[in-house]
Amino acid sequence: MVEFALLASGFSAVEGPTADDHGGLYFSDVFEGGVFRLTPSGDIEMVVPRRKGTGGICLHADGGIVVAGRDVSLVVDGRSEVLLAREDIAGDPHGVAGFNDLGADDQGRIFAGAIRRDATGELRDCDLVMIDKRREGSSIYGGIGLPNGVATSPDGRWLYHADTDRKTIAVVDLAADPPSLARNISVASLPGSPDGMATDEEGFLWVALYQGGHVARLSPEGDVDRQIAVPAASPLSVCFVGADLQDLVVVTMDNTEKPALRGCVLKTSVGVRGAPVPRAKI
Repeated sequence: MVEFALLASGFSAVEGPTADDHGGLYFSDVFEGGVFRLTPSGDIEMVVPRRKGTGGICLHADGGIVVAGRDVSLVVDGRSEVLLAREDIAGDPHGVAGFNDLGADDQGRIFAGAIRRDATGELRDCDLVMIDKRREGSSIYGGIGLPNGVATSPDGRWLYHADTDRKTIAVVDLAADPPSLARNISVASLPGSPDGMATDEEGFLWVALYQGGHVARLSPEGDVDRQIAVPAASPLSVCFVGADLQDLVVVTMDNTEKPALRGCVLKTSVGVRGAPVPRAKI
């Protein structure tokens, strides 16, 4: 049985875990709002107050963080600049309600899942959007049920993108110009649905399984290497932390052992190092 250390709790739904260079950890509370930083000493700092719907966070090469939500923004020292608004998407921007998880590639381009809704509020034909210039976004592929986790392979060739509703992980060829969908990996045999992801130095994917109570390690081909039970019904995302990136942080929507803790930030050791995470340069 894998043991988890509790780093923080009391949130509605913790998302976007992102390690910084100083031993800190950024994360968001999706429903109750706010982007926070957990300091090495265990204190929690407010970084962006009240911001709701931030499903993804990544570091920027020039400092600060990029956050998703109603738009994609760069936040530096408490000041925000919009990198991509809903109306900036090339083609049809109508129906875009906001952006969920996001990540960068080795070129510094940002990839974000665009949430689209129809007139009744139902999700419809969501897509993965690439931001390669400020205020310019282009769709890489569509037909997504619910866009979620974003991660890249250690060699920078592939981008992985979770579709929570359809229980698939898309594999995008970043060497193509423009990047294009290469194939889909089905994870329907696993408990729950794929949410936030990270890759390790061996090229394997670590996937939080929403409503599945587990985190799974998958090969690049989608074969299940192992599953780790989490003390939460709905783990939402993962990231590697520590000087050697050998600890895995799991963020959740709940805690099954102590329900009063609500959404938590948990940490464990998994015996493999995480891959370095690219930074945005837009």
